[in-house]
Amino acid sequence: MKNSIYKFFLIALTFTTFSCSDSSNHIIDVLLDTYTTGAFIRTLDVISDELDLNDTSSFMEIVVEEQDEEFGGLLESLEIMITFVDRSDPDNNTVEVLGRTYLPSDFTTSSNGLPMTTLMFTYDELITITGADQSIIAHNDQMDLRLVLNLTDGRSFTNSDVNGNVNAGLFFQAAMFYSIKIKN
Repeated sequence: MKNSIYKFFLIALTFTTFSCSDSSNHIIDVLLDTYTTGAFIRTLDVISDELDLNDTSSFMEIVVEEQDEEFGGLLESLEIMITFVDRSDPDNNTVEVLGRTYLPSDFTTSSNGLPMTTLMFTYDELITITGADQSIIAHNDQMDLRLVLNLTDGRSFTNSDVNGNVNAGLFFQAAMFYSIKIKN
């Protein structure tokens, strides 16, 4: 009987020793070790998203808010990439160019306690930035603005990095892309 108890304790001790190790192959541990969070730009208010074809002083204006895992602490810059899109002749489209870079000092604090800023461009500025030929711009053409959010940890996020829940959802409203229509 003594031998049986001794063997039982020896097996239990062996099992305990080998079953407790620092390395884990459990899926939850793998997920937690590789889990990261992203960042996005939320649309707070669209003040003007149309340009007047006949008024180069007309403007687009959108208020946005940045959110990351450190409540804005990772914000390095927000780049606005701009393209002119000719809806009647795609050969007249311009290549995407950097229109403006917003630094953390260009942001204020929103009511949510997060960095916010106002994106604002006049029609004339957009023509100049894109190099579009003003004489060919017509009703229903557009200026596309793609936002690139750069973080201090080296990561960048843009419209291709967000899914439908983030870019069009009621809470996030984080398209990170705006098509500004040109109207008569």
